[in-house]
Amino acid sequence: PETALYDLGARLLGEDFSLQQDNPLEAMERALAETPTLIIWDDLEQALPGQEFALSSEGLQELLGLGARLARTGHSRLCVISTTADLPDPAYRSENLALNLSLSGLPQEEASELLAALWPQKEPGAPLPPEALELVDNLGGHPLALCALGPLLAEKPLTEILAQLATFLPGFEHGEARLRNQALDVALEAMLRSFPEEQQPLVLALGLFVTGFMEPLLSTIVRCDQALWNEVAQKLAA
Repeated sequence: PETALYDLGARLLGEDFSLQQDNPLEAMERALAETPTLIIWDDLEQALPGQEFALSSEGLQELLGLGARLARTGHSRLCVISTTADLPDPAYRSENLALNLSLSGLPQEEASELLAALWPQKEPGAPLPPEALELVDNLGGHPLALCALGPLLAEKPLTEILAQLATFLPGFEHGEARLRNQALDVALEAMLRSFPEEQQPLVLALGLFVTGFMEPLLSTIVRCDQALWNEVAQKLAA
């Protein structure tokens, strides 16, 4: 709770904000009232019991209470992103929220249409093979995961892609990737492994900049071979 309050205070009030000052929470509320702010808490489930960054019961209640209080300040709002809706505070129940959105993968038909559009060698209107529907189902229709696997469809048979994904995640063929956003994790791992070993560090470090306005400067900044970067970028942008 102290970290969340300090990070927000430092952003709104700058270096003058301190947890040691008189009534730091009231100072934060005044700042939020004066400056309508969207506060985003992502991966909040990681603070729940049994998770990697689990808080004590008391600490969790303090954090959730802080969020509920800040969300009621002026025109500021709190956006919570979590894989679970079961947060132990009445303020976070669906009936008490201003807006509650549940995000999931694409329906099978729409996900199949996306996969068909990504398939480089598929004739227009030709049906997808059974393995394609298996891939869609095992990934839970995750659109980004399907897009990440798109370039691989031109390089290897779909059965080989499915087998590789299963080696990354035990239980993949039983839908394990549909849990906790693992569909994107295994898809990105497969995409990374599709690059030669010497190119993989470039993908990890610079893949985010492909098609961005900084891309023309990358080879100069990191002193990588331009031809090598062009090869990596072309595949990532596919």
